[in-house]
Amino acid sequence: MIVMKFGGSSVADAGRIRSVVEIVKERLVERPVLVLSAMGDVTDYLLQAAEKALCEGPASVGKSVEFLTGIHQDVIGGLDLDAGRSLAPGGGFRGGAPREGGSVRRRKPSQAVPEMVYAGWSEGVRQRGSRGFPSFYKPFDESRAIDEIETLLEELAALIAGISLIRELTPKTKDYLVSFGERLSARIVATYFNKAGVRAAPLDAWDAGIVSTGDFTAAEPAAECWANIPAAILPLVEAGVLPVVTGFIAKCYAETDDRANPAAGDITTLGRGGSDLTATLIAASCRAKEAQVWKDVDGVLTADPRIVEGARPVEAITYDEAAELAYFGAQVLHPRAMRPCMEAGVPVLVKNSYNPDAKGTRISGEAAVGATPVRAVTSKKNVTLVDIVSTRMLGQSGFLAEVFALFAAHNISIDVIATSEVSISLTLDGERDLAGLCKNLRRIADIEVKTGKAIVTIIGDVSRSSEILARAFTVCAYLGITVEMVSHGASKVNISFIVNGADAPSVVQALHKGFFEGELVRAR
Repeated sequence: MIVMKFGGSSVADAGRIRSVVEIVKERLVERPVLVLSAMGDVTDYLLQAAEKALCEGPASVGKSVEFLTGIHQDVIGGLDLDAGRSLAPGGGFRGGAPREGGSVRRRKPSQAVPEMVYAGWSEGVRQRGSRGFPSFYKPFDESRAIDEIETLLEELAALIAGISLIRELTPKTKDYLVSFGERLSARIVATYFNKAGVRAAPLDAWDAGIVSTGDFTAAEPAAECWANIPAAILPLVEAGVLPVVTGFIAKCYAETDDRANPAAGDITTLGRGGSDLTATLIAASCRAKEAQVWKDVDGVLTADPRIVEGARPVEAITYDEAAELAYFGAQVLHPRAMRPCMEAGVPVLVKNSYNPDAKGTRISGEAAVGATPVRAVTSKKNVTLVDIVSTRMLGQSGFLAEVFALFAAHNISIDVIATSEVSISLTLDGERDLAGLCKNLRRIADIEVKTGKAIVTIIGDVSRSSEILARAFTVCAYLGITVEMVSHGASKVNISFIVNGADAPSVVQALHKGFFEGELVRAR
């Protein structure tokens, strides 16, 4: 079994969905499970519709609903689902609100559609077992599938209309709102799979066993997921059915003790990297062969291609290396999304849905045999450097704790840190108002704040740190660039140093040439 996750750009339109179907069909022998994001920029459009509803009131609803309906109508028509049946507002919406009696039109099942497994749709189709997940399958019917999509669109219209009337958008409502993107995407893609002859069942994340805490917009998967997901997913896979699961969303679980959970049953979102987290959680709990994350790049690259023209995919990196790359600006999996696979030892493969023949990058617990000492070079711009100097540090316990407590009191997170006997140098992400923090810090130390800096990070085998540092500082000396701070990460896979923001691109380019393109430089 494998888990294949496709992001929004991979399912942005009918053409991209066809490509995804072909990619998956070539891997059916590996018994895939599919995880999907919303199509293209639909999540952003949903949030924009809500903002318009808040600011402009009911007058904005009709246009927003028509626009969102049109996006999905174009895809349905482009895939020729149910003969391109119209979902236009005139057919189901009036001024953005559901018409009286709803718009679901019941039809006789198409005789042309083969007997295929059908699961996950509403209106009494599901029978729920003791765990509360789908266990009933019936022949797939394309018309009924489009009915369900239409019903979701009407529910969405009613929600946007409600936001426009009460002029309120709480985190709970926002999660409910954005969930429609994934739910519509999964149903449209599953319907097309069935049309293409692949038995597929669309599953909302909670029907796939994914439950979460009640932290709206940033929920965490609950421990129950590890038992629930295999119970929901594996019977489908063993029956030869392709589960098509919504990424990014979940439902808040009900507590098992006597305490009431006011958020129980509410839709939540899993926050940053949520769709990737859905995929890795399924892969880890089901002990899959691997989790494949399909993006629009050929894998994890040796550098940002916008900075380094010769950036190329890395064949293999470790979980720790991938986490450090993500922390320091590389567009890889978010570290929290890798956590389930790290715990279960399940590899993650990053692939390109626009170039499926590219080998991609494998992320696992072991480094590639014969790998170069450096895997990648990355940078993070708009960094603030804070130097804290005090003779009180010398031999005095508790000084560092006092400094960090002040940062915590001002809710400021520290990125990179280096210390000596009497000083601390640390970096903060972005520019911010530090007046209050500095006022408190100056009671115990001298403070200097420098803005416009950048962190340049070398990810690799730091057991060879002497070699890496020698070459890196030779590059900086050759360029005439002053390094203002150095940090050797506790993870033992990164070396970071601080330079002026304007110098970072040339440093990254020169380091890449030295480590990956064979262009060695010597100090002047």
